[in-house]
Amino acid sequence: MVTGAVRLVGRSPHLTVRDAGLNPDASDDRPHVLRHAFTLRARALDGAGVRSATFYVESTVVERMEPGDELHLARSHNASVGFSVLRAGQLVMAAGPLSGLLIGDVEVALTDRATGAFGIPTGVGSMCRLGFGSRLGVTLTAQLLTQDDAFEMER
Repeated sequence: MVTGAVRLVGRSPHLTVRDAGLNPDASDDRPHVLRHAFTLRARALDGAGVRSATFYVESTVVERMEPGDELHLARSHNASVGFSVLRAGQLVMAAGPLSGLLIGDVEVALTDRATGAFGIPTGVGSMCRLGFGSRLGVTLTAQLLTQDDAFEMER
């Protein structure tokens, strides 16, 4: 019996980060970059929709992460994938669907324009706290997250 809401890989999944090499089939829509694979594996199947989920980020994003950073992953109703990294409760970098823009010392880049439900404009982009994140890395990660094979799941 599942208690509470079902999450993609349950509560407190195990995270593995590994070198994933160059992005395959590079083209104008698929950046030719080195990637790292983030795999979230359910510790128990109770409360998990899938056994594991993997997504890819550009390598410099991983280089800018520090122990204790919080990684947040979201998958929208249209299967778009987004992630963010928080340090001490503050946004360091994010990539994926953007529903709003931040101000202050956060740089925002819109990577791709799209139209969401009911014709509301949405976009895929990146956000990076100046001096902390990898601006180019999160911009390239936003492009990786728009690929058809951006998100792999094992049931």
